[in-house]
Amino acid sequence: MAQTFHTPAGGAASNLRFQNFEVNGKYQFTPAFYVGAMYTYTT
Repeated sequence: MAQTFHTPAGGAASNLRFQNFEVNGKYQFTPAFYVGAMYTYTT
């Protein structure tokens, strides 16, 4: 996932850097019912 940062008005761009790790899961009990979960870790 890419992050884009712009220079703040009247200031210099800071050296911000994020790394995102994402995990998704889905379990389908029946054709009409499923459960999903998602977790995102940002450093």
